[in-house]
Amino acid sequence: MKAKKRLLQIALAAISVAAMSAYATEVIPINPDGAGADLTQQVSALGWNNSFTIAVNALPTGSGTISVGQTFTTFGQGTLANFNDANNTAIGGLGLNSSYEWTFVFAVNEIVTAVTANSATFASTGGGFFDL
Repeated sequence: MKAKKRLLQIALAAISVAAMSAYATEVIPINPDGAGADLTQQVSALGWNNSFTIAVNALPTGSGTISVGQTFTTFGQGTLANFNDANNTAIGGLGLNSSYEWTFVFAVNEIVTAVTANSATFASTGGGFFDL
């Protein structure tokens, strides 16, 4: 149960980070396909699809529990559903997800720093990546 809860927490954190990093305090111009057919759009936010995250080696084989000092790696990926305009409305008519796509992938190395009966605390060990 703790592992499922932790995986859900990791997934929600990853989606939140991706979503928060996508929101601008002002509208910014984005050419979504570089030199392709779509013109530069005035974008206020990126609307991400649901994504997936998996923690590898988060539960030691056979034990089903975690312990302080244990390390593992969390991986994730997702795709962009739409660009949003200044009114936070999806911008339609683009080739997004038919002619091209925007995706993110990440990996984060983590360590268990505390464990209680109902929860665990984790910290980054400083390794990993985030690519968009």
